[in-house]
Amino acid sequence: MSDRGAFDTNVVTLTRFVLEEGRKAKGTGELTTLLNSMCTAIKAISTAVRKAGIANLYGIAGSTNVTGDQVKKLDVLSNDLVINMIKSSFTSCVLVSEENEQAIIVEPEKRETDDEPSEKDALRSGRDIVAAGYALYGSATMLVLSTGQGVNCFMLDPAIGEFILVDRNVRIKKKGKIYSLNEGYAAHFYPDVTEYLQKKKFPEDGSSPYGGRYVGSMVADVHRTLVYGGIFLYPANIKSPKGKLRLLYECNPMAFIMEQAGGMATTGAINVLDIKPDSIHQRVPVVLGSPDDVQEMTLGAVASVILAIGGAAVFSALHKIEEGHVGVYYRGGALLTTTSGPGFHLMLPFITTFKSVQTTLQTDEVKNVPCGTSGGVMIYFDRIEVVNYLVPSAVYGIVRNFTADYDKALIFNKVHHELNQFCSVHTLQEVYIGLFDQIDENLKLTLQEDLTSMAPGLIIQAVRVTKPNIPESIRRNYELMESERTKLLIAAQTQKVVEKEAETERKKAVIEAEKVAQVAEIKFGQKVMEKETEKKISAIEDGAFLARQKARADAEFYTSQRAAEANKLKLTPEYLQLMKFKAIAANSKIYFGSEIPHMFMDAGPGSSSSAASKAIDALSEGILDLE
Repeated sequence: MSDRGAFDTNVVTLTRFVLEEGRKAKGTGELTTLLNSMCTAIKAISTAVRKAGIANLYGIAGSTNVTGDQVKKLDVLSNDLVINMIKSSFTSCVLVSEENEQAIIVEPEKRETDDEPSEKDALRSGRDIVAAGYALYGSATMLVLSTGQGVNCFMLDPAIGEFILVDRNVRIKKKGKIYSLNEGYAAHFYPDVTEYLQKKKFPEDGSSPYGGRYVGSMVADVHRTLVYGGIFLYPANIKSPKGKLRLLYECNPMAFIMEQAGGMATTGAINVLDIKPDSIHQRVPVVLGSPDDVQEMTLGAVASVILAIGGAAVFSALHKIEEGHVGVYYRGGALLTTTSGPGFHLMLPFITTFKSVQTTLQTDEVKNVPCGTSGGVMIYFDRIEVVNYLVPSAVYGIVRNFTADYDKALIFNKVHHELNQFCSVHTLQEVYIGLFDQIDENLKLTLQEDLTSMAPGLIIQAVRVTKPNIPESIRRNYELMESERTKLLIAAQTQKVVEKEAETERKKAVIEAEKVAQVAEIKFGQKVMEKETEKKISAIEDGAFLARQKARADAEFYTSQRAAEANKLKLTPEYLQLMKFKAIAANSKIYFGSEIPHMFMDAGPGSSSSAASKAIDALSEGILDLE
């Protein structure tokens, strides 16, 4: 939709277009579903392209694809998106991509058919194509699509998130003015290609020369050729005598679109869509574009074919055996006794062929093996991996007896047979649970025993068997059994944990009690020692006190004794007389006599002192008498 014009109320989206075309063709609707899934993937890739710088999606992912090209980060993202969306559409069985070595077989639960598809189902000529298209990413995202009724172009409108029909029934010009090819390989071009380019650059009739345009992206170069006319070339050359572009997913879709637009697509010898492929990554030369330009180019096809045959002869005569492989040779279908080791070798072209037999460790996967148990229950083993290697000296004998595809008879078929033998004599319980852990080793020993007698030199290194698929109702019962068993195990473990915790608590209590007892014993010992010490100190203090008291008593006794002795010595008349006078001097009154009221009293200063003196003398004499 354009912002400058009126809003289109009858817009033709890709979904509407495909629905209308499907109704005309009275189809099943599967193509519509598939194209819707593809559109979702293209929209997601468009968003990733716009955010590539922010999301760090530029650059190389660090690996190469199956055809030797370096893989870009956006390649990986786009490949995963497209594969996942096609798988989820439930409309496809087999997918082929340049990023995947083997064809991708869609899982059974994502297929509507019960047939078992294989890679061979993809090896069909371009004449069987129902629809083809390509997406072009840039400032806008364009989807070019053909469902066999012409070519139509759709532009992604980000405002509504839908692809809008912008060009209906696109037709290529009958003759153009542009050629497109990688002239970096000019040194390897065959003469007819070089001559054609010379005529386009320097026309002998004086007409304008063709312009050269080459992006390096087949989609971009073919789209420009479709819009402006001209010719796109990726011819065979000396370096790539079989061509460079892949037939199934590069040349066939573009050839289909080009023919639907009124153009042509050829290898230089035959129409691209007429080729019956022999491998999913087969390469072919391709020339496509305006019909007059392609026909002019094919005039030199005979010379190209001759040169291609010569190059193919050289190419087929010279071959390489990789390290870890042994080459075996056939002539007229008969196996030759000659074998070859790693390196380059020569053989007679066309009449002699070779096969490379791997002798290093390899893993053969045997898938979807059905077998019945002794109880009559059918089960399926999804995958059995057999790791094996072949002794180089045994290659000729094994290939002679079992062909170069010896693993089909010696491993694949034997695995089927041995697993069925095992299951037939055991119950489902034994196969699924009881003896499952022994299947790997038993199968390995049985295979090796048979191979030792049938094909000496083929060594089985290991066998890995996946858990078999059993009927859903039985599987649920086993799950319930396992659930109950798990509960019992959990209960048993819980009981053990409780017992351990109780034992731990008991031991902790014993240890704590022992610690308390030891501490109490130590404290008791300390108190006993303290008491003994106090007792000793008390005894010492008592002894000291007694000694002090004794010493004090002795001192007081001695003092008293000495004082008494001194007093005795003092009680002389003279001393007493002295003391008398001191007492008299100190007292103004003296009381004596038996009757206090009739005592002698000092009459005062006027009384006579002689009477008082006499009384004192008498008193003194009385005291002395008492002594």
